[in-house]
Amino acid sequence: PVFFLTGTPSGGSWSGPGITQSSTGRFNPSAAGQGIHRLIYTLSSGLLYTVSDTVMIQVSTPPAISRPAIPNFCQNDPAYPLQGMTLGTGATAYFTINGVRDSLFTPGQRGVGTHIVRYYYNSGTGCISMDSSFVTVYALQAVSLDIPFNTTCQNGGSFPLASATGVGSPAGGVFRKGSDTISIFNPLLYTPGVTVISYSIRNAAGCVSTAYDTILILDTTALVVTNSPTYCPYSGPVALNLVSPSGGIYRRVPVG
Repeated sequence: PVFFLTGTPSGGSWSGPGITQSSTGRFNPSAAGQGIHRLIYTLSSGLLYTVSDTVMIQVSTPPAISRPAIPNFCQNDPAYPLQGMTLGTGATAYFTINGVRDSLFTPGQRGVGTHIVRYYYNSGTGCISMDSSFVTVYALQAVSLDIPFNTTCQNGGSFPLASATGVGSPAGGVFRKGSDTISIFNPLLYTPGVTVISYSIRNAAGCVSTAYDTILILDTTALVVTNSPTYCPYSGPVALNLVSPSGGIYRRVPVG
């Protein structure tokens, strides 16, 4: 960075490579360039005297920075460890995010918008290099899933899962059971109990939002005929105990 040279006694002027303001001794290393430079401080009192002194300043080239680029993120992406350079002996480095020292970029914590990530690297020679990255966190698309048939029997028949009917909103998403993409829910394909259905949609930035709902599949008990007797028309009332398990309801079904 630019800095100011001072001479004693005051009131003199500076000259030499990189001196951009002689009266204040303003020295710009970039203007001087790499190398050792001779700077002169001169103090004069008209015809009485002129004295000068010399100072040698070395300008070194800052170390080059080469590190992996930082990608942009979706709001629900996991935390991302910031990766710097491999440090040699005596070298140090660190990151700042929006001016605060940190080495882990957490998109959900940082929030939607653009963030400034800076990397500072000191090779041990006293010169520090810095580069900046502008990292964007993209917002997620609002998504909802509301399945109207949250309870069904295992033999209750299949029904469509269609975003166009408002089951998943907004339209255009994908329904899944586990890792399988589905468009029709068939209870016979799954075991009784609670089944989780997801609905995902991808926005223009490539970020995926997901909503969840559940369907309770009720077990359909298999009936087994254990007795099939024959009765005469005038046998009188009998207790029906023909099917296992018991506890069900018998209904007369006309034949023919």
